[in-house]
Amino acid sequence: MEERFDKEGRLIFPEKGAFPAKAKVIVRDKNILVTQAYCRNGHNLVRGEKIWDGNRGINLIGKIGERKVNINLSPYQGDNRRVLDGIIEKGEIVTLLCPECGTELEIFSPCGCSADIVYMYLTEELDPRDSICVCSRFGCRYSCLTSRGKIVSEFTV
Repeated sequence: MEERFDKEGRLIFPEKGAFPAKAKVIVRDKNILVTQAYCRNGHNLVRGEKIWDGNRGINLIGKIGERKVNINLSPYQGDNRRVLDGIIEKGEIVTLLCPECGTELEIFSPCGCSADIVYMYLTEELDPRDSICVCSRFGCRYSCLTSRGKIVSEFTV
């Protein structure tokens, strides 16, 4: 049976062809803009009223215990800006959910801060080899963008 995680604990993806044009990831002046991101049930998470530099943000529900908070993240990879409709304390680990179906985002790997890194699919084909990943610890700034199963952009502090 093929291993699912490498020795650092990251999910192993098999190779595939070129980065899909359907991903609609835009590189502008060294900034990477995500214009669509999907939960495992195919709901687009780039939506909502909050506009970041002319672009819609990534809308999620954060669950801490029984408490739920609406979260809107900047669509720019590595940009830590976000808007909340409640309070999440720095350092809290948040279960991130799709606002439409309530499905938890899937785990990509453990983060260096000891929380989980979760991912959203970049295309409607829901291929985890093309994804955007964020840490589930509020205040941890780790994020990455994968293409064909390889990390092509990574932001850490």
